Amino acid sequence: MNRLWPCTRITAISAAFGTLFALTLTSATSYADGHRGDNDKAERAVQTRQSALKLMGFYMGPLGAMARGRVPVDLAVIENNAIRIASLAPMLKETFKSDTRGAEVETEALDVIWEQWDKFTTNADATEEKATALATLAAAGSEDGIRQAIGAVGKTCGGCHDDFREDDD
Repeated sequence: MNRLWPCTRITAISAAFGTLFALTLTSATSYADGHRGDNDKAERAVQTRQSALKLMGFYMGPLGAMARGRVPVDLAVIENNAIRIASLAPMLKETFKSDTRGAEVETEALDVIWEQWDKFTTNADATEEKATALATLAAAGSEDGIRQAIGAVGKTCGGCHDDFREDDD
């Protein structure tokens, strides 16, 4: 089997995800601009970013279980999930561009996201970088350093949760 080098696959998948997402977001935004009020636009923005975050959680969950030793390490699953997370990370910046402060929508996003936009995007970039490194490590076929690499991805995710999301208490 002729496998593409992991970075090539990551780039191709990222481009495909990005293009599809951008087209969907552009279509939805164009419709929203012409046919909806401000709160409806904010609600759509919140739903879109929550969808991206739920997908990231879906792919991160099994990685965390492997890092904690709850399930056996599966390098194929790690590579796949890390590629997905690396592809979704840039979408966070896109989906959070719509500043929903002051809108009457239910969200756990804190105002500090837009007040400290550079910090937020730096964290999203770090998540993408760490996920790409994890995918590359998994593709190499060795478990050496895998748990630490998963932890590095989790740390960037947790950093956003700590700084930019309302506590779930």
